Amino acid sequence: MTPTIASVIICCFTTRRWEELRLSIESVRAQSHAAKEIVVVVDYNDALEARLRAADLDAHIVVNRYKQGLSGARNTG
Repeated sequence: MTPTIASVIICCFTTRRWEELRLSIESVRAQSHAAKEIVVVVDYNDALEARLRAADLDAHIVVNRYKQGLSGARNTG
C-alpha cells in the first residue's frame, strides 16, 4: 500500500487568533501521518507575517498573491 503524502495549507488573516493559529500548526505536526509540508498563507497582514516568521514554527510562510480573501489565499497555497 502506498503511503499518503499530503501538504497542509492553513490560511490566516488576523493576529487576534494567534493562539489558535499556533495550535493548528502544532496539531498538524502531531498527526499520526506526518504532512509533507505545512504552508501558512497570510492574507494581506504584514504584522502577522512578521510574527509568524519570528516564531520559527517550522512551516512555509507565504503571502497571498491573489485577490484578498479566503479564495485568493487558498489559490496561493
